[in-house]
Amino acid sequence: VRALGAALADEDTCVRRMAARLFGRVQHASALGILTRRLEDRDERTRQMAAVALGHLDDHEAVEELIAVIEDRVAAVRAAATWALGEIEDERAVTALTRRLEDDPDPFVRRQAAWALGNMY
Repeated sequence: VRALGAALADEDTCVRRMAARLFGRVQHASALGILTRRLEDRDERTRQMAAVALGHLDDHEAVEELIAVIEDRVAAVRAAATWALGEIEDERAVTALTRRLEDDPDPFVRRQAAWALGNMY
C-alpha cells in the first residue's frame, strides 16, 4: 500500500495510472482519500484510472467527488466517473447522471450514463 501511494505521486504518468488502477483492487482503508486526490491529477489517464479504481472500491464516500468529475473536459474521464457512479449505486448521483445522459456531447459518455442509471434501478 505504501508503494502504491508513492507511485501515485510519481513523475511518470504511466506509473501513476497503473498505481491508481491497482489501488482500487487493494481495498485498503487509505485508498479512498488517495484516489480522490488523483481525480484532480494533471494527467487525464490518471484521473480516468482513479475514477475506475473508486468504482471498484464501491465506497459511497466517493460519490460527491465522482459527481464533480463527470463534468471533466475529457470524455474518457467523464465516462469512467459515470461508470464508477453506476457501480457504487448511490441515489445522490441520479440527477448528475441524468444530465450526462441528456446533455453530454460524447455518445460513449451518454451510453455509460444510461448503463449507470439502469444498474441503479
